Amino acid sequence: FEADFQESRRSKEAQLKALNDTIARKQNDIASLEAGKQEVALISSQIQTQKTQLEALAQQMAAKQKAIQDLDTQRQTLHNSFIQESEKARAGMEEQVALEREAVAGLHARKAALAEECAGLDASVQQKHAL
Repeated sequence: FEADFQESRRSKEAQLKALNDTIARKQNDIASLEAGKQEVALISSQIQTQKTQLEALAQQMAAKQKAIQDLDTQRQTLHNSFIQESEKARAGMEEQVALEREAVAGLHARKAALAEECAGLDASVQQKHAL
């Protein structure tokens, strides 16, 4: 009887030790899984932070691209305006040159008329001297 009792007790203690070992392994597994879960949460948080930073950079890039486009539009507008003003100034100068040429031609005609008048007066004076 004592031997059966001892055998039964040893068997129960072995089962208890096996259960305790299994529990310890399971607790280690749980701890490892918890650590992995925390690591995944940390990585997920870092990914979210990087995503937010990338979105902010994308918005900055879009804003800078818009600013570049606006500046290019302003440059083109100023260039076109400069060309138009230059054309107006050139046309105005050409008109002024034409008016000055007309004035010079008028002065030449007046000069010719005065020269003719002087020649007529000279002829008249010579006729009077001849008399």
